[in-house]
Amino acid sequence: MWLNICGIPIQIRGEWTDIRSALRHDFAPFCSGPHVCTGTNALRIEMNRSPSRRGWTQILRAPRSTLYLAPPGERRVCFFDTVAVRYQYSEHRAQIWSMESDAAFEALYYVILSYVGERLDELGWHRLHGFGFAAKRRAVVMASSGTGKSTLAWRLLREPGFSFYSDDTPLISRRGEIAAFPQRIALEKVPEGAGGRAFKRARNKTKYVMGFEAFSDRIAKKGALQDLYWLRKSYSSHGIQKAPRYQFVIPLLKWLVLGYETPQIWELYLRLSPSDIVRKIRILRSRLWAAHRLLWDAEHFTMDRDSKRRTAESLLKHATA
Repeated sequence: MWLNICGIPIQIRGEWTDIRSALRHDFAPFCSGPHVCTGTNALRIEMNRSPSRRGWTQILRAPRSTLYLAPPGERRVCFFDTVAVRYQYSEHRAQIWSMESDAAFEALYYVILSYVGERLDELGWHRLHGFGFAAKRRAVVMASSGTGKSTLAWRLLREPGFSFYSDDTPLISRRGEIAAFPQRIALEKVPEGAGGRAFKRARNKTKYVMGFEAFSDRIAKKGALQDLYWLRKSYSSHGIQKAPRYQFVIPLLKWLVLGYETPQIWELYLRLSPSDIVRKIRILRSRLWAAHRLLWDAEHFTMDRDSKRRTAESLLKHATA
């Protein structure tokens, strides 16, 4: 099976039919055939239905993962104590071992997004943690996980005149442009009258994923980002208010420059070879420049979190005014 994600080719091999089905559902806009995805720089992932214990030498254990000793150009990590990942980043190859389908898919999901995120960073496109949409203007709602961004996205996409960049990670260029990354919409509950695929996560609550068919006719076009909203964990009910630039310095550093809450396996992303350190410094500079452009070129608004219904109504009214 091949994926072509923003021009980045990925091949997945293995006999996990349920994982293939989940990939086709969650990454439908990026599914492609080998006649489109070719080249020596394709990431090749092998899925193996076998025990995760590999006899590796342990270095460090954390709540989510365990890091093991590996030769140069390679990382070895075990996630959730059930999934082993061998990532040969110098050869653009990864191997995943597990006996649990849901855990194996979750690890695969993060391996794909980690690799794609790094390649996009190198091309000058960076993921911003937020819900991206277009109405009269192009906008992003930044917020912490669990504050209802996805529910807000689903609510607004039921309205005429709204189009969609991403439920979670729209792409931002160093020039301050926004582009779509429409992989899926993940909700806490299945909306009434809508189908959804259950995404069972090892350490978090199950999400219900709405596939590409639910919004395929609502993909927004690339252009300059005009409005930034910050949905804050506050119940003061002040609604939406125009905000000064300085209030958005910390949120942009957090959700754009540092990539906090962006799908990324940091055990695979952070490497200490001289060439990788230089590459990451370049990426950091590009992210900082993108944040600078959003600080100076966009309008900024704070949103105090209310009930999900009233928050959606406030944003709908403000974005169409």
